[in-house]
Amino acid sequence: MIKFSYFNLFTMLGLYSLLSFTAWADPAHVAHKHHEDHKHHEDHKHHEGHKHHEDHKPAHHHSFDHPEKWAKKWEGKKRDQEQQPHAVMKHCGIEAGMTVVDLGVGTGYFTPYLARQVGQKGKVLALDIEAQMIDWIKAKVIKHQWTQVEPKLVKPNDPMLAPQTIDRILIVNVWHHIDQRQAYLSKLTTALKASGKLCIVEFKLDSPWGPPKKHRLSPETLKAELKKGGMKGFQQLDLLNQYVLVSRP
Repeated sequence: MIKFSYFNLFTMLGLYSLLSFTAWADPAHVAHKHHEDHKHHEDHKHHEGHKHHEDHKPAHHHSFDHPEKWAKKWEGKKRDQEQQPHAVMKHCGIEAGMTVVDLGVGTGYFTPYLARQVGQKGKVLALDIEAQMIDWIKAKVIKHQWTQVEPKLVKPNDPMLAPQTIDRILIVNVWHHIDQRQAYLSKLTTALKASGKLCIVEFKLDSPWGPPKKHRLSPETLKAELKKGGMKGFQQLDLLNQYVLVSRP
């Protein structure tokens, strides 16, 4: 939890009263899905192991040796209210039987929702660059008997996906942490089936929490990046402090 918790880094706000609500806000420690209290990523890690875009300062990494600690901050009812996972999945068109990638799975906030949505005939590829996060997800898979969930450790610059095998790729609060995004996008689009879609969740520019504002991406900026990589058919959903942008090759 493709900075992956690909990309999975989160912004930690200093007030204790806000921690339970905001700590999940920017999973950048992805390898692609992790942050600090309004400084620039000193307490974060590429959710999914990505660096910042070439125009950004590189992210500062630190060890996530206690996933249970991060799970308490990244998961819970307050995040549910903000994240609106069911609305996100509906907008992304995630259905039973699909193969879905959770890029930067982190501690697995979306994992139970995705597992239920795709069902026993579907598959959830839970990817991260953090080995301890993947171990954490593996333990949850065993505990909850999510036979359709496959945790996998991946490289910071490669989601390691086979061509034309994926129906949906979900990237939550991580895209702005990825370095060399065009090259990475190419690997994602190659993995998508002809009917596949890319679903990116990012913070609005005026969100009261999230990454430093200079590292946020407006919907227009994100669309321009994706168009450059050959994506089209954009559909946007606005959440309280985030937006979801769906596109297809």
